[in-house]
Amino acid sequence: MADPTGVGDAFRAGFLAAVVRGLPYPEAGRLGGALATVVLQNVGTQT
Repeated sequence: MADPTGVGDAFRAGFLAAVVRGLPYPEAGRLGGALATVVLQNVGTQT
């Protein structure tokens, strides 16, 4: 784990974007998890 800053925000953004586009909740959760993983691998906040 590099830095947990912003991981929850990234998950929510991915999840909600998927739900708005009509994806089912399990798929939305996978997208949120994927975005959270990308953010977790970076150090510091993203701009």
